[in-house]
Amino acid sequence: MYDVGPHEGRVYVAMEFVKGETLAEWLAERSRSWSEVLRVFAAVAHGLEAMHALSIVHRDIKPDN
Repeated sequence: MYDVGPHEGRVYVAMEFVKGETLAEWLAERSRSWSEVLRVFAAVAHGLEAMHALSIVHRDIKPDN
């Protein structure tokens, strides 16, 4: 995280852009087992849980992000 601050009554977070594939691309790449999908989705959920513990809310969770 590079910066956090207020802007026009809201809080912004400036983070590093990490190049890679989206979840949608990963899912479309090939057929995945339910255990593979569960493992990756659980990792996403754990990341969101960690953010929420710091009172950070990601308002645009979707496979294309």
